[in-house]
Amino acid sequence: MDQTTAHQAIDRVDYLDGLRGLAALGVVITHFICIFLPSWYLSKGEPGTLPEGIGFVISQTPLNLVYFNGNFAICIFFMLSGYVLSYSFFTKGRIASLKFNVIKRYFRLLLPIVFAVLLSYVVLRLGLYYNQGVAAITGSGFAAGFYTFTASLPYALWEAFFGVLFFNQTLYDDPLWTVAMEFYGSVMVFILLMIFAKNPTYRFYVYAVLIAVFFIVKPLFLPFVLGMFLCDLNTRPHKYFSEYTRASLWLIFIIGLLLASVPQHWSGGVFFEHFGRMIDESPLDFNNPTLTHTIGAFLVMIGITNLAEPRRFLSMAIPKFLGRISYAMYVLHFIVLFSLTCWLFLALYDSFGFALSVAISLVLSLAVIFAVSYAVTRLVDDPGIRFSKWVAERWGK
Repeated sequence: MDQTTAHQAIDRVDYLDGLRGLAALGVVITHFICIFLPSWYLSKGEPGTLPEGIGFVISQTPLNLVYFNGNFAICIFFMLSGYVLSYSFFTKGRIASLKFNVIKRYFRLLLPIVFAVLLSYVVLRLGLYYNQGVAAITGSGFAAGFYTFTASLPYALWEAFFGVLFFNQTLYDDPLWTVAMEFYGSVMVFILLMIFAKNPTYRFYVYAVLIAVFFIVKPLFLPFVLGMFLCDLNTRPHKYFSEYTRASLWLIFIIGLLLASVPQHWSGGVFFEHFGRMIDESPLDFNNPTLTHTIGAFLVMIGITNLAEPRRFLSMAIPKFLGRISYAMYVLHFIVLFSLTCWLFLALYDSFGFALSVAISLVLSLAVIFAVSYAVTRLVDDPGIRFSKWVAERWGK
């Protein structure tokens, strides 16, 4: 099947949602590992971890892609946003007003944030966060660093409605910092699309300038621009990658995965030390891997959007389901991990030991996270999407 036919044969939303779902799951697994197996993430011999050397081998080689490398997953989120938010403009020339888009985006993101922050307030108020007990066993500084403050309902309400999206305040649910970045990045995309609508000839110069600026000043905004750029290339009448051979596209995809597997906390592992020497003259910095993960995400996205096999896999039932619940899963998982999962581990630890307790806690917690996320998607996120459209149509015109 050629690339054009493949684009038509597989629904675009399905495979992009599947990618988003796997990225969200990757963040969940990464945070679980930070709590219970810190040596897998930090490559340090923390107490309570599995046999010496296993964590180092996993975290300092491409094997860390088993849990999708949380920082790379964030780059995927942001790149997907740039791609999806600009798709209608590049294919149909449609762009709503900036006011309409910003209002719609704010309320689309808001309701799950409010639900998660207020749920976290209740859990903290009832004393149901058990992360400090787990930190004493696993030696996880990550686990010990959260929920040490006194619950305050006025502050929780402020954070839920305004603090997260406008001031990047995420005391009750730390992963929401990326939702704030998502909001800022989305506004930037909307502004750029309005500029492109008036001056389409100069958009590639704009891409070049912004890529150069964000490369140096604010790397986390770079994926949004690259997502727009890739969408622009993929939707041109003569698709930019249509003349690439399958072998070259697979090579791009595999190199992207390799860059995606660069650890967030590099400790000089042999594999990446040699890999780093191979590309020593490149701008990739393994000691500050956001740029490396962004470039990896861009290459992976090129492969996914131009190869039928990755799209077919991401359109299968499980990735599609994860994509369906991805936003709810992302905003809720931290609360579940630091409460229920930590409680489960502490309840099992004396009877089953470390390794089995970790395994049981992971399996049961994922089941709970999936079930709760599905319910919240149906009861909170879906109504929030409808509400955002309603508000934007009335206040955004």
